Amino acid sequence: MKKNLILLTTLSLFMFSCIKEKPIEKVIDESLNFSVKQYELMYNVMNDKPGLLPRSIDTSGTLITSRSGWWCSGFFPGSLWYSGIRRWFRG
Repeated sequence: MKKNLILLTTLSLFMFSCIKEKPIEKVIDESLNFSVKQYELMYNVMNDKPGLLPRSIDTSGTLITSRSGWWCSGFFPGSLWYSGIRRWFRG
């Protein structure tokens, strides 16, 4: 039993040591592409809520919105601009 455990542990360590890490550029590109997709989804949700901006999500998953006077109201539009989605802005 003990030999089997040692063999399994050794094989596991060997297998995991052979896994090649992704280049950092690929990790960054994948992360940015994922965030752009998330912002596209949020943009589509907010498209039919004129005058409102996303604020947060409550514990039940309901979107909480705010008007432009809220102190963080520029975060969402700024994130759209920064992520390259600024072409969707109407003004």
